[in-house]
Amino acid sequence: MAEIQQAVVGWAPTSNGLGVLGASPGWPLVDGQPWLPDQARTFLPRGSDAEVMRGTEPPGGLEAHPTAYGTILVSKVYLGRVGRPGTFTAHCVLDPSGRQGATDLLDLARDGVLRLREEQPDAEALPALQLTARRTQPLPGDVAPDLLAVLIARLADRTPLLLRARDRMTAIDTFAALARALPRRVGADMWWSSFVAHPYDPAETAGPGVGVVVAPFSVTDDFGASTGPATLVDLDAGPPTAPERARALCRSYLDHPERYGDAADVDEFIARLDALTLDPAAPVDDRALDLLAGDVGPVVFARLITGERGMTRLAEVVRAGRRLPYRALWSAVPELPAQMYAWFGPVQGDQDVQVRAQHVICSTMDTRNLARLVARPLAADVADFRPVIADRKLAGSLAGLGVPLDAYEWRVLTEEWGPVVTAAVVGWLEGWTHAPADLARLAADRAGFVAGLDAALAAVAAPAADVRDRLAGWRELPVEEWIDVLLECRNVPAGTPLAALGRLDRGGVRQVLRRDWPRLAGQAGIPAVVAEELRVRGLGF
Repeated sequence: MAEIQQAVVGWAPTSNGLGVLGASPGWPLVDGQPWLPDQARTFLPRGSDAEVMRGTEPPGGLEAHPTAYGTILVSKVYLGRVGRPGTFTAHCVLDPSGRQGATDLLDLARDGVLRLREEQPDAEALPALQLTARRTQPLPGDVAPDLLAVLIARLADRTPLLLRARDRMTAIDTFAALARALPRRVGADMWWSSFVAHPYDPAETAGPGVGVVVAPFSVTDDFGASTGPATLVDLDAGPPTAPERARALCRSYLDHPERYGDAADVDEFIARLDALTLDPAAPVDDRALDLLAGDVGPVVFARLITGERGMTRLAEVVRAGRRLPYRALWSAVPELPAQMYAWFGPVQGDQDVQVRAQHVICSTMDTRNLARLVARPLAADVADFRPVIADRKLAGSLAGLGVPLDAYEWRVLTEEWGPVVTAAVVGWLEGWTHAPADLARLAADRAGFVAGLDAALAAVAAPAADVRDRLAGWRELPVEEWIDVLLECRNVPAGTPLAALGRLDRGGVRQVLRRDWPRLAGQAGIPAVVAEELRVRGLGF
């Protein structure tokens, strides 16, 4: 609860001049007289043609300004006397602490506290008002990002923003939304006016602020161009265009507005926004790397990976040895899945670039987060999206999810037998695909190869005769070595090693039979006594 002072200013009934008609006890005095801000003394420009003529609705004015005595709000009501363009009554409210934002003071109009018509106060002193703060956090989401970016650019340059619309209430509603979009103390450090008499007069629009240009009472030569310190936005002309830096500052704010709720003034607000504003096209420096390690890491990461140079920026992070904040990325970075699809999707351009991008992103993730942030979203869209897998670590994560192998365009196998190889071998033995092209190189680890092949065979549901034919016809390993592997696997269909002998000539067959006949016969299910009789009588060795 804050104590707010008030005063009423108008044309005194006993004189032809402007004066204070009443004030609360705490209203500041200057030389023994109630102090008045400049905006309480002027309204329509004297000597101009902007008079309120018969049949024209007189404009009202709400203005909030920071002053040496605190934040002041002036509500001005034009008296509508023809030929007297400066005649009005003003109700002034003052927050001596300066802590109340423009929105808190502007809400007094909605509460019916402000005098919005010509009326005289009581003869005694006016009471102080009690004001309860309406909010603790800003609401930037209520304003179109383009317009908010323009305002933030004006704050950074410490110059005003002026709004104009054919419908004055549209401009005022936008004006109020902009006030709500800023932290309270930032709003209290600016001026706000629903009526600007001289929009290009530096004396009237000094410093950062937002004003509504009201036609025909505001003096403007050209609504389409700014000829002074202010930027004029015509709300009827569509979204304004903000410079790149302004959009970057605005994005910093929209990502986490709660981080700026306690900003003390405009300068501190802009400095904080600048601290988190990164150019995705610029090389990663120590400042960006430090931001990655903080609580704003996901926000910074999102900026680094978006744009044409996202993969290059990631590579710089990897080379710097920094760990990316992946645990916080899933909920904090909505751009991530779309960017991943761009890097893992069907190749549209240079395949080497895609391979590098996948390697960079996968090398910075642990297996758990890789599956969560990349593999699962890709697996969920396999019906309409056929991802190209060019990184072994990602291939392993995807295969581990149990998605059919033919849902992907595989470019790699892992360096050891794992889920990807198992899925590929099962697909081959079931007759879905050809034998994996790189399978033979894994045979250097004989124990791992045998264990992996056994696991794949255990998962195959195809008829044993079909599996036997496919295994027997595989030609990537020398026959003798391949028969040794098949003899070591418990789940190989009976007779498969014998069938593999068909690839050898007569001399080669005899040599293998002489060496391995008991094992070959046993694997084929031939009783030992029969095998021995065949060896003696039929095979001749």
